[in-house]
Amino acid sequence: MKTNEYKFVLADLGMAHEWNKNRVNDAIKEGISPIIVDNTNIEFWEMRPYVIAGIENGYKCYFIEPPNDWKFKINQLYRKSTHGVSKSQLAAAVKRYERNPTVEKVIGPAYMSKVKKARDHI
Repeated sequence: MKTNEYKFVLADLGMAHEWNKNRVNDAIKEGISPIIVDNTNIEFWEMRPYVIAGIENGYKCYFIEPPNDWKFKINQLYRKSTHGVSKSQLAAAVKRYERNPTVEKVIGPAYMSKVKKARDHI
């Protein structure tokens, strides 16, 4: 029996990220704007596919972090989590988290140079 209860399954994480990328690509094809990617992107490489897809399709990309004082506090994150993530996993994620993302940081200087050159020719 299927219920509306959310259950986090680590083994399905890769498939879930792929599903999310496909949803973003479908939204781009449909010309939807804005597109909000509400996903756990801890490191810049995880954000990169969304940013590149956006840039290549004429979108402006912004990064918005939660404006709260507990986003890096393990005990509060643990209490608020609905995914059953352990405190040690949360601590590891917070440690890996790359702060203050920008388009240039996420896609890297080589790709950013390519984007700037393409824009100069428009």
